[in-house]
Amino acid sequence: VVWGYVVKRHGPVRWVRLAAPSPGAGAPSGLAELRRVLLRDSAWPLALADASESERMGRRVWRERLEPLLPALVNIQHLIVLDSKGMEYVPVESWVDGRGRPAVERFAISYAPSASVYALLHARGRTRPLADPERALVVGDPRLTEPALSSRLALQNAMTSSRVALSGFARGRASGPTPAMRQLTWARSELVAVSSRFERATVLTGVNASEAKVRSALGTAREAPYSVVHFAAHTLQNRHRQSPVSLLLEGTSVNRPPSEPLAASPDDGWLTSDEVGALEVPAEMVTLSACRTAGFYDFGGFVGLGDAFLRAGASCVVMSLWEVDDHATELLMRTFYGQLSGLRRSDGNTADRAPDRALALARAKCDLRNYTDADGRHPYSHPAYWSGFILVGDSGH
Repeated sequence: VVWGYVVKRHGPVRWVRLAAPSPGAGAPSGLAELRRVLLRDSAWPLALADASESERMGRRVWRERLEPLLPALVNIQHLIVLDSKGMEYVPVESWVDGRGRPAVERFAISYAPSASVYALLHARGRTRPLADPERALVVGDPRLTEPALSSRLALQNAMTSSRVALSGFARGRASGPTPAMRQLTWARSELVAVSSRFERATVLTGVNASEAKVRSALGTAREAPYSVVHFAAHTLQNRHRQSPVSLLLEGTSVNRPPSEPLAASPDDGWLTSDEVGALEVPAEMVTLSACRTAGFYDFGGFVGLGDAFLRAGASCVVMSLWEVDDHATELLMRTFYGQLSGLRRSDGNTADRAPDRALALARAKCDLRNYTDADGRHPYSHPAYWSGFILVGDSGH
């Protein structure tokens, strides 16, 4: 028997028996089937046009998992989804109701590893002074020179032979059997769009996007917290290392021998998750606009850059579950920050009240899903393009 529960601001906890099959019942659940489809279809580079299978599985998961809860969700607009075994890599946004609408069109959705962690993050966002809403740190599009390409790729190949660990360069990855890093085509325009939304944005791109300069900029957050810290870059994943996810920045130690392990260093070009966890980053929101920044799922939660920034002091983190398409990500982030800016300036949001970041992200996902190109097509309608970024922590409203 599988149970779900609903906790509202007021009233008792509602427990509901779900229609999902019990674990170990034999046939795979809709949740398992949708996970299989999403992870298969998000293995770039693919041009995904047919979303029929993911929609069919999404309808099944809705019937099994969410439909029984709907009587307890009347007039509810925002869902805070707590981590549950089996739900990893299956964002609720991709579940589809009986009328063919994905959940993202009905709810703003955010996530938390547990109720206690959510309470901690919610309290964190309410007990410290609100950051200057116009102060942001925007980082990305580091220079990728040929020495950096060859040495980093050699180091990457020397450390692991698994496809999972090699898949981290997929945002803008060149096609072919060997993943090759190349300059991200759309990262620079994304960073320009994001920074334009803040009057006091510190922008570190190209040669300035070094680990030393990023660390220095993050260090100022202790006295003057950032409203937003945004990264747009490549990542490296390796589940067998202590630090399973790293952001690729402008580095100085690119010619280190491949046999040397990726140890913590103040300016080696890799900002690792264990290095992030040792920092103090009291930001309202950190956005990790890169591949698989959530990391790997292990014993009740994701281990990667996302949880590292939460441990470092961020109130919430926007992170990715799988490999992401470069152009689709630029469109998503452009709209996301446009929505945030509009909500921030709308009636009811004052200097001591942050905008609803989950609502802004939901609107951006819907916009990307319905995006129409010059030929009248909807190239990003498949949920592998728009549902992979999730917001974990306090949504702000």
